[in-house]
Amino acid sequence: MNPSEFIKEKAKEWFAKAENDLKSAEIILEDPQPPTDTACYHCQQAVEKYLKGLLTYHQIEFIKTHDLDYLYKLAIEKINLHDYREDILSLNKYAIEARYPADIPVIYSMEEAKAALDKAREVTKFIKSNLD
Repeated sequence: MNPSEFIKEKAKEWFAKAENDLKSAEIILEDPQPPTDTACYHCQQAVEKYLKGLLTYHQIEFIKTHDLDYLYKLAIEKINLHDYREDILSLNKYAIEARYPADIPVIYSMEEAKAALDKAREVTKFIKSNLD
């Protein structure tokens, strides 16, 4: 496998993991009493992994992070994500806030979780449509 094929395969691995996160969020939200925090976390993860896949695809190095703002700033050099900036950054809070206990428990409504899923779907769809 030549280096170019290897890089594309690594990017595909990121995208496949991201698709699993989207699917997980969808399945969770079908439950009558879903753990919305977990669904929101998977939405953040899907976008994070799509951004990392995009960066991998374009051979842009990045540090190990869950920070969507950082990844967005790197990715914007390759595709015009300006219209999705607010959506991407709004998902950033779910990377940590939704995963760990807090002094004051954070409860996400079903509406917020569905909105997070819609945002994740839109962002990932846009990234997919902008790959060669």
